[in-house]
Amino acid sequence: MSRRSLPFYFALAITALSAVLAMSQDRPLSVEPPTEKKKEIRAILIAKTPHDAVSAYSTLFKEATTEEVRRLQANPSDTIAVQAAWQQIELAIPEKPPQVVRPDSDKLARFLGYLEGRARLQAPQWWAAAILDARANRRGNVYAGGITLADYREMKPSATALPPQAKFDLREGKPVVRVGSEFAIIPDGLREKLGSDQFVDGVCALVTNDRVYLGAFDSVGYPYKLACVDRSSAKVRWVADVWGAWWGNFGGQSRQWVEVTEQGDRVAVFGVSSVGFHVEAFRIDDGANVLRFSNSYWMP
Repeated sequence: MSRRSLPFYFALAITALSAVLAMSQDRPLSVEPPTEKKKEIRAILIAKTPHDAVSAYSTLFKEATTEEVRRLQANPSDTIAVQAAWQQIELAIPEKPPQVVRPDSDKLARFLGYLEGRARLQAPQWWAAAILDARANRRGNVYAGGITLADYREMKPSATALPPQAKFDLREGKPVVRVGSEFAIIPDGLREKLGSDQFVDGVCALVTNDRVYLGAFDSVGYPYKLACVDRSSAKVRWVADVWGAWWGNFGGQSRQWVEVTEQGDRVAVFGVSSVGFHVEAFRIDDGANVLRFSNSYWMP
């Protein structure tokens, strides 16, 4: 995805501000979190695994008041702020509805606008459509819509365009990754480093003039790795851990789509599976994580 202009980011900032004001019921925001929440926030930000983050989030949001959740949306960390915005979606869903329910469409739209503005990212059209068409079996069990059961089973395209599929290949005896008609040479052994010889069902990649980003992911939403390769030297610049959206046992049929986008000074991955969805962003220069969001971090 091409770099965005200043007017684009200005528009995103306005969208985010509007979303914050709407979600905060027009009361002034306080950046400083409640004293008793600082320990949990730090635990989330230094977490080494998604399991650690889930535990900390559970404690952070347990019995949190509406005012506390509202204040967390103004936290300096994009990760904390975006997750707090999603918490408002969860709290509006019944704990035990008699049937599948749809989260409030206006709240979902405000959340999407807040995420894009706060994280300075634009969600791919298919990902945004999937979130806006979300369903819920109960609070804490939300799944994306916009993708049909046939899509999940057979990878058939729907009315909402799905992300381009990438694959590993060989060209003149050298390993490459292909995305449509584009390809880029990758280092020997990178496939193995990404775990593509294990339980992997898809490959996501983005080829730009200077870099190629690629990852190999499973069908459910477990953690995977994202690599950045310098195209001029065909050397790996960094490899980052993407936590995804699922960290427990899973049985049954699932399908996942992931798209890599380069936006401004960061690269972001947007993923949707039949059990969860996520977006994570990393600095282009060193691969440091600057945002992790998944609906699966929410704990009752």
